[in-house]
Amino acid sequence: MSEAVIESRRALSQWLLWLESLHPTEIELGLERIRQVADRLKLIGFGSVFGTHVVTVSGTNGKGSSIAALEAIYVDAGYKVGAYTSPHLVHYNERIRINGKTVSDKALLESFEVVDAARQGISLTYFEFGTLAALYLFKHFKTEKCEKSTPLDIILLEVGLGGRLDAVNIVDADVALITSIGIDHQDWLGETREDIGFEKAGIMRRGQGVVIGESHVPNTVLAHAKKLGLAPFIQGQHFWEHSEKAGQSWDWFGSDKASNKLVMRGLPSGGLLRENLASVLQVCQLIPLAVSRKNLEIGLSARVEGRQECVEGEPVHVFDVAHNADALKELARYLALNPVLGDTYAVFGMLADKRVIDILPPLATHVDHWITCALPVKRTIHQTALAQMVMRLKLKLSGSFSSPGEAYQHALALASGRDRILVFGSFYTVSAVKQAMLNQRH
Repeated sequence: MSEAVIESRRALSQWLLWLESLHPTEIELGLERIRQVADRLKLIGFGSVFGTHVVTVSGTNGKGSSIAALEAIYVDAGYKVGAYTSPHLVHYNERIRINGKTVSDKALLESFEVVDAARQGISLTYFEFGTLAALYLFKHFKTEKCEKSTPLDIILLEVGLGGRLDAVNIVDADVALITSIGIDHQDWLGETREDIGFEKAGIMRRGQGVVIGESHVPNTVLAHAKKLGLAPFIQGQHFWEHSEKAGQSWDWFGSDKASNKLVMRGLPSGGLLRENLASVLQVCQLIPLAVSRKNLEIGLSARVEGRQECVEGEPVHVFDVAHNADALKELARYLALNPVLGDTYAVFGMLADKRVIDILPPLATHVDHWITCALPVKRTIHQTALAQMVMRLKLKLSGSFSSPGEAYQHALALASGRDRILVFGSFYTVSAVKQAMLNQRH
């Protein structure tokens, strides 16, 4: 690694540390502060002004996977594509990608300086600041052959938390995708699916295409769509997926923008949930950018780091950022379909807003040894509290540690070559263990 690269990485780390302390709270929902700064940066309405198609994705699970598939489709088709997702696993740059590649430290540093100058004393959260930096980079994208900014063809934006009051919602998208609505982040979004659905539905706009990736849609979502004069494309009604058997090719049934029926048969079975892929295919019908069957198959085969990610070895490693009831049920299904000869050692840490005692049971029959850890953030559940919940569920506790790295080293010491190490519970858990693995290699 060159001195210049080391220096830019150090400078970026200093910026990120400063951003963590810029605002008095880690999360503060609301658009007033970020909208003021975005207005100064001329980012309000930038999608329509510059001829760029924008897709905003909200939902409880499947947001990152859906964006990964859409990104792969349009990059393969040769379009200029911007994608913004969060959180990151190892490097902050992972959050902002242009044409499938993470942005450079240099580009990030320049965008941070521009956003900071535009703040003029307005306090922004870490996520708000980063969202403005991403939008600025998308707006001012330049190709290698042209010094002048070149409009991107499509921008894919993942909502951070909720929708209605999330920083990403300062952008008016052409298409809104709501992947699923489950119980999560109740402290900010409400206790019921109806409450949470209302927040997720906040990304909708009049005249917009809307795709909803589940069949049991909360009434609050439907009511908000009706209020805006929208006719959403709903999974199970307007589009769906079908296959005779898991692991085999599958068929998609959907509609074009004019509600004409469409069918695609023999689609490849990739690593992402078919319900999400079915939604992605429906979104593609609402965007006036031509894509081929090959482009679609590339997207359907996309994989996402940290989502049912299997790393072969002895022992096998599985990484999954699953941290709510629906995601843990899906993780349990994955473990059942992919057994190992030996035991499974689970390394997990979770944030304090998770009701662990209620959401952990689906994994009980698939994990043999449980190792708890605290996470490197204030909102963590203490490792001892997690250990007590494991014992209350009458599961086998094999260790309790103050960091994911220590917990992972303990799992490595216990596991044999025939075993599996499962790392789950939070982006922070997966990120810390992946960082520990990188450090070991170097």
